[in-house]
Amino acid sequence: ISAYGYQWWVDLEPMNGQLTPSPVARGNGGQRIYVVPSLDLVAVITAGNYNSVASRFSEQAFWRFILPASSGAVEGD
Repeated sequence: ISAYGYQWWVDLEPMNGQLTPSPVARGNGGQRIYVVPSLDLVAVITAGNYNSVASRFSEQAFWRFILPASSGAVEGD
């Protein structure tokens, strides 16, 4: 589920068995700002993959590495 306003996307993401609001600013080239209030987390990713499918790497890096490390559930443990 996703909503948009004030230049931010607000996604409802499954975390710890419940849907949690997760605001994210998405810019061209993989620029991202993620806010996860339930973890007191703000993550900023800068990248230069402009107009490229490679700009998705920022999102994959956040969900696969940054968020699990921040919540204590590192993949492979």
